[in-house]
Amino acid sequence: MIITKPDRISGLRIYDEARVAHLERIIESSKNIQFLYHSASYDFSDDLAKSANAKKSSLPTVLREIIKTEARIIELNEPLYIKRALHIVIYIFTINLKKFFTNREILVVSYAIENADIAAKLSSHTKIPYFITKRVLLMFLRVLLLGIDRIAFGTESAFTAYKSLARSFPRHLQTTIIAPIEKACETCELIKHDFQVMFLGALDERKGIDAIMDAWPLVIRQFPNATLKILGKGPREDAVIDWVNSQRSTRIIIDPSRAEIHEELSSTTVLVLLSRTTPRWREQIGLPIIEGLSHACRIVATSATGISDWLKKHGHFVIDNPNDSDCVAAAIVAALNSRSLAQNILQSLPTQNGRTVAEDWLWK
Repeated sequence: MIITKPDRISGLRIYDEARVAHLERIIESSKNIQFLYHSASYDFSDDLAKSANAKKSSLPTVLREIIKTEARIIELNEPLYIKRALHIVIYIFTINLKKFFTNREILVVSYAIENADIAAKLSSHTKIPYFITKRVLLMFLRVLLLGIDRIAFGTESAFTAYKSLARSFPRHLQTTIIAPIEKACETCELIKHDFQVMFLGALDERKGIDAIMDAWPLVIRQFPNATLKILGKGPREDAVIDWVNSQRSTRIIIDPSRAEIHEELSSTTVLVLLSRTTPRWREQIGLPIIEGLSHACRIVATSATGISDWLKKHGHFVIDNPNDSDCVAAAIVAALNSRSLAQNILQSLPTQNGRTVAEDWLWK
C-alpha cells in the first residue's frame, strides 16, 4: 500500500533515542513527520532512517528546527525521561519563547510509559535521601507539566507513577490511557511449531536471559521435543553462545534482521521475556512482547512489564520472580500445554495499533 503524505510538515518529533519501531511508525504514518533524534538504539537501521527522513541532531540543531518549523504540534520525550530532562526543559522553554514572539498556537505533546519509582531510581544513583529526591522531583514535574498540553499514557502503571509523583495534574493538561498492543501482523503467514519457544531481546540479565537458561533444563525434562531459539545481542553474547553450543535443543541468532524476527515469530508458540526490576530500572512495556502478540505467540513474562495486567486478563502467563527457576519452568510448561489457539490470541488484539491510536489522539 502506498501512503500519500502531505507536503507540509504535520509535526516535529524530538526523541533522545531512535529505535526501529519509531522509524517504522513514521514510514507507515500518513502524517509528514520530521523526526530528530540524539542517538541510535541497538536495533537501529540506517536504511529505515533514510526512508523515515530521520536526522541525528545535536541540541543546537534541534533548537534551530524548533525556531524555524511551521509545525503546529511538537512531540517530546516523556517528562520523566530523566536522562534528557535538561534538554526537555530547554525545548519547552524555546517553544514558549517562540509562541510568545510569534503569537502562534503550538501544542506540546508526549507519550509516556515510565512506570518505575523515579525518585527511588535517582536516589540510588545520587545517594541523596529518597524523601528529598521525591520532593525535588515533585516540583520539577509540576513545572514541566505546565508546558505540556497532552500526554497519552501507554499503561495504567505509567499513569499511576506520574499521578502519585505529581499528586495532581494542571487543569489544562489533557491525558488518556491507550494500551500499546498492536494488531495482528499483516505480512506474515503463521505456521506454528507446537513446542517452539523463543527469547527475543537484549542478551543481558535485566531481560532475563540467564533466567531462561537456568530454567530450560527443567522444561526439557517435561518436553523433550521442545526447542528454544534465542534472538538478540548484548553484553551476555559470549556466555549465551557457549551455553547454546552445549545444548541440543537450542539455537541462537545474533543481531537478527527484521525479516528474520518476523519469520521466527511466525513459527514460535511461546515467547519468553523475563524482565527483572532493579532499583534503577523497570520494564516499561517490552517490545518483544508486543511483537510476539501480533504473531499469535503465547507470552511468558514477569509482573515488571507495564502490560502485565493485560497479559493476565487475556490468558497469558505472568510470574513475579524470574530468579525462581522452578517457577519459570512451570510457566513455560503451562504455556506449552495451553490450549489457546493462535486464532484466539489474534482475536484478542485491537484492529488498530495502540501506538497509532495514541498518536492520532495526541496530534488531533
